[in-house]
Amino acid sequence: MSDQIVKGGRYEPQYYLPTPSYQLNKMLRGGGVQSNAIVQFQSSGEGSFKSTLALQMLAEAQRMGLTVGFVDGEHAMDAEWAEQIGVDTNEWYYGTPST
Repeated sequence: MSDQIVKGGRYEPQYYLPTPSYQLNKMLRGGGVQSNAIVQFQSSGEGSFKSTLALQMLAEAQRMGLTVGFVDGEHAMDAEWAEQIGVDTNEWYYGTPST
């Protein structure tokens, strides 16, 4: 059984995970990414702060007591950078797909 809350046939998030961006939180309903969402950051090039934004959100989720995971499709994760941002790298699920 899922921990999702359904009211009137509609999913109701348990919480919203704020991003480090006020403007982005304002655009997202509820002030952040809703619970149980899978988020993919995508852009046309490198150096657009996708990983940094994701790591900041992971750190915030951990501060909220949540379990987090990160799939590194670019195989470019720097664990020291993640820890500097605030991610507890001993308490996350991390994967690098091969295909």
